[in-house]
Amino acid sequence: MSGQKIYKENIIDRIGGPMDYEMAVIDLCDRSMQDRTLKYHFRNMGSAALSKFQTELLELAFLDQSAAGNNHVDIRSIKLRQQRIIAECGFTEQHFDLIKGHVIESLRHSWCNGDVIEMAANHIESVRYLFEGDCVQALREKQVLEAKSAVGPRNTKVQSSAILATTTGQRHRSQK
Repeated sequence: MSGQKIYKENIIDRIGGPMDYEMAVIDLCDRSMQDRTLKYHFRNMGSAALSKFQTELLELAFLDQSAAGNNHVDIRSIKLRQQRIIAECGFTEQHFDLIKGHVIESLRHSWCNGDVIEMAANHIESVRYLFEGDCVQALREKQVLEAKSAVGPRNTKVQSSAILATTTGQRHRSQK
């Protein structure tokens, strides 16, 4: 089984296999973009980036991270990437609840059995911590410190803009 991803409770097969799982992720992305609240936060993300974000979020929830076969999956990098995106988009636990609801609806739309949907919902809860205030706030504070150190003390107007952009999740635009 070396090199193969091992999922908790064989969830991908129970969803219907890799193709049904991929279709559920596509449906999840569509639902996320139709949700006015989430669409606003995903507005700077293209469809490929959104799909990668949703796929990696589900992988963190569904992968059996203790399984030896998953050693090739860099869980730490995925977590850090997810935390960065969550902080940049300004997500909170309320957004997590919206995403979780859309995952459940996507699985229902895929004709998954109720027990599989309940199992998936329980596994998705395992990534709620990424959206919790302390985790998101710590990452935002780190980004503020990085912005302060990257911008020299001379240009305080640009520095203030960079800090504001970092804390609000907006991109900084250079002024000429």
